Amino acid sequence: MKLYELYIILSPNLKEEEVGNLSSQITGELSKEGFGISSTQIKPNERLTYKIKRFRQCHVLDMEISSPEDKTFPEDLDKSLLHNENVLRHFVYSKSEKDIGKAKPFPNFDQIKKSRPERKSSPSASETMPITEQKEIQKIDIEEVDKKLEELLK
Repeated sequence: MKLYELYIILSPNLKEEEVGNLSSQITGELSKEGFGISSTQIKPNERLTYKIKRFRQCHVLDMEISSPEDKTFPEDLDKSLLHNENVLRHFVYSKSEKDIGKAKPFPNFDQIKKSRPERKSSPSASETMPITEQKEIQKIDIEEVDKKLEELLK
């Protein structure tokens, strides 16, 4: 058995009845081809993360489809969705049963968070070296440095 997921982003100008009609039309075409629909979700007025064809809102139609091993997703349905003016985007995702069994659920980060031990504040420079161990800076006469430089440059 092959499993597919059909994800369709529809125009926000459609009414809920029209979205339902489109869903039943797609379901009818798939059932004629010998496909089974395991679940259908319609999410009205979803906010998009970026604009698609100048729309910020959309209706989302998500369908899980099963088919026999010898059948592939119908190309004519794919082309009809491509040319439908109410469909902003669509894609078909092919799943395998082995991958579904291996898939791990997305982790819940609230459960993963562990309390971090408190950090010790970093010691300042004066705390690291005691004053007695600091080297004393020797004062050098500038005239002596000039004489040495002249000797080296000759």
